[in-house]
Amino acid sequence: MNAHLLDFGSDVGLRRRWFTPASFGHPAKLHLGLLQWIIETYTEPGQKLADPMSGVGSILYAAALQRNVVARELETRWIELTRENAVHITAQAGLFAGHIDIRQADAREAWGYQADCIICSPPYGNQASATPNGRRMLPYRLHALQVPYDRRWQHLVNHPTPGAMGAVSFHYGTHPDQIGHFRGTRYWEAMRQVYTQAWTALRPGGYLILILKDHIAGGLRVPTAQQTIALCQQLGFQLSARHQRRVFPLSLWQRRRKEAGLPVVEEEDILVFTDPHRGP
Repeated sequence: MNAHLLDFGSDVGLRRRWFTPASFGHPAKLHLGLLQWIIETYTEPGQKLADPMSGVGSILYAAALQRNVVARELETRWIELTRENAVHITAQAGLFAGHIDIRQADAREAWGYQADCIICSPPYGNQASATPNGRRMLPYRLHALQVPYDRRWQHLVNHPTPGAMGAVSFHYGTHPDQIGHFRGTRYWEAMRQVYTQAWTALRPGGYLILILKDHIAGGLRVPTAQQTIALCQQLGFQLSARHQRRVFPLSLWQRRRKEAGLPVVEEEDILVFTDPHRGP
């Protein structure tokens, strides 16, 4: 194992404290331990933090750390959960909670706000067969596995939980403009539009921080992180830091792949960009 990997263990305890149980159903939640580390390392109390593709609103945890939060999401289902989470977090944090602004929006369109720090985990389910059809076929695929499965798989098949099923199916939602279901050139063009809006929205001296993973396609590792770096640099961003976190625990699906001797990605990248053309 790389000795320099950040390792925060499981964030289940934090998520149970600060978020509603239904929030576990999102397939790609920001790790709250990592998020707290990012917030404390790169931001100050009172600053405005934004996530333009916020899912169930993990970024709202920043409000409990005295930061102001802007959360934007395309899928109605996740927006509703984000609002529920905002009520829960505000009640928990009390008078010290930062301001929370939640709205439904397409991250490719003009954002209409500026932020001191943009923290985002871009969707990458496009490369993991994340489609509505895939989700509907999941129970059949689990039962029809061509390799033996142990008690963990049997329990998942017979007693699926929102968190486990979300992680296995990697289904982001049903909106026709859901970038998480785009593929190839269409995906990268959509992300170019998102990062272009980030360029406009980022205040001088601020950070664009992206949390993402490479993925496996056709048995080979696809360098999603490096492709993202190249795209952001084309737009004028400068990579000022790159960290990696050990993904723990691996999802049930990834653990099963690893046990079968198939390649898996066990670390995620944290890419920290600045705009060198706009100083503090």
